[in-house]
Amino acid sequence: MFDFPHAQLTFLTLISLIMSYWFVAKNNWFTLGLLSILILIFIYQCTLIYRYTPLKPVQSHDAEQSIPNNEVSILSSNVLMTNRKSENLIKQIKEENPAIVILLEVDEWWIKQVDFVKKTHPYYIETPIDNLYGMAVYSRLKWENPTVKYLVEDDIPSLEAVVSLPSGQTFDLYILHPKPPSPVGNEESTERDGELLIVGRKVEKKGQPAVVIGDLNDVAWSRTTRLFQKVSGLLDPRIGRGFFNTFHADYPFMRWPLDHAFHSEHFKLRDIKRMPHVHSDHFPIYVKLQYSEIAKIEQEKPTATAEEKEEAKKKIQEAQ
Repeated sequence: MFDFPHAQLTFLTLISLIMSYWFVAKNNWFTLGLLSILILIFIYQCTLIYRYTPLKPVQSHDAEQSIPNNEVSILSSNVLMTNRKSENLIKQIKEENPAIVILLEVDEWWIKQVDFVKKTHPYYIETPIDNLYGMAVYSRLKWENPTVKYLVEDDIPSLEAVVSLPSGQTFDLYILHPKPPSPVGNEESTERDGELLIVGRKVEKKGQPAVVIGDLNDVAWSRTTRLFQKVSGLLDPRIGRGFFNTFHADYPFMRWPLDHAFHSEHFKLRDIKRMPHVHSDHFPIYVKLQYSEIAKIEQEKPTATAEEKEEAKKKIQEAQ
């Protein structure tokens, strides 16, 4: 949880630095020491978040032109189970018409609200649960072996499937919503970290085109998310483009990028955007990817050191 507010801390540190410079006497060692500490803190905070600014080259390259048969569009939304206003989300689904619709925190009420999606997305799995971790996935694209799994905790589902693009090219789809650390839930992040890294190691081991998406309940710049990227070798389309903060939708200053869409080096990016408010505490996230034969050559995937692989192994063992 302490990883979350780094963007806010960077801003506050900058304000403190400016105010200290202008309003505090600078003719004593104490003040100079204070300014030096604030400068160091500001630099440290910047090193954590600068990857999600235009100062950093993009990690996921833009696709130069549209090739519909090799593209997949995905809309992922944490609907907030207690939210009983579905009209905005329904409107988004109809207007965007993504190939894959992912809904998290669904219960039976939400399943009934989105029943219309089955008419255009005949491949689906619905796992409504009244514990804030229900999941429903609807696909217009054909998929094989869609499987609901409980990787770490018996009441926290995830989904795996092999999806076929119109061209016939397939990719592995992983949808996650691990439980975050909290005073009323898991006191530590062990279970969340373990679930992410289990999937990361599986992606790396298979070496197939892959997409991992969902509400990961962790910020993009955290140690765990960065370790997940290195272990899996997946790219983050937000790097070099922006934060795409999705939570909390109601508090502009307290927002973080908790909803993620990672992809293997086999894909390039056609589009990524945070969608408008749907009465949830999360904004939906939309991503459109394009499979490319040359993408793997042009893009450099993250890699893990031996020490990082060992760290991931230990975290998985702790979670299991």
